[in-house]
Amino acid sequence: MVEFADERLPHLKLRIANETPISAQDFAGVLKALGDDYSKIEPGRILIVGSIRQGSIVAILYDAMAVSAPYVKDIANVAQAGLALKSFFETIRKTITAAKHPAFPTPPLSHSGLQSVENIATASLDANAYCELEYRDDKEGISLTVSINPTEADSVRRNVRKLKPSSRKPSESALSYSRFAPAVKAPALSDLTAVVREPVRDRASAEQTIRLLVTALEKVNLLGTTQALVNELIQQGRSDWASLLRAEVVRRRRGR
Repeated sequence: MVEFADERLPHLKLRIANETPISAQDFAGVLKALGDDYSKIEPGRILIVGSIRQGSIVAILYDAMAVSAPYVKDIANVAQAGLALKSFFETIRKTITAAKHPAFPTPPLSHSGLQSVENIATASLDANAYCELEYRDDKEGISLTVSINPTEADSVRRNVRKLKPSSRKPSESALSYSRFAPAVKAPALSDLTAVVREPVRDRASAEQTIRLLVTALEKVNLLGTTQALVNELIQQGRSDWASLLRAEVVRRRRGR
């Protein structure tokens, strides 16, 4: 990717130090959520990608006005963009802190970057990644960071979801499979998750169990409902089983 922005400008740096490959959906989901939340929290402003680097995945993000300002010779715009990015970063940092410690006071729900934090936690969990967001302004000598690591990602994501407005749609985990396939008398999620009650100890055996479970769901036309089961497993603290189930469903849908 061609780099077109100067890192001496105020910017956000997203670093994902992943130990397993990160899916395009997870990576794109983090960038989209950051962009959407930035425009909500800082109305009229747009977050753009200046560069993406390999190794640990590093994305440099700028306020669009900061990048265009040198060309229109409006230094005031650079300063305003820096203030907006810093304010946005502080909001994300407060929300991550709140998600790590639920008793911590949270920002207003409509302006708290909940989706960004949830998606960063998802990327950390799925790719076993240390995810860090940094606000940097070299001219002012400012460097601020906040991070989520794999050991806390699951609880961060669950706590963030609890912070969302109660008017949201019911979570998939609260729904019975009959909603998805009314003609089939389906078991409750708790009955299905009982199949994978114990922690994963033998990966080969666990993968075999998951294959049998997915085959059973497939035979009664319930393969499309597995996301609800994945969500339920994660909420029960069994993200190891959830990852295996997600991978098996993807493999089936690709016909492998």
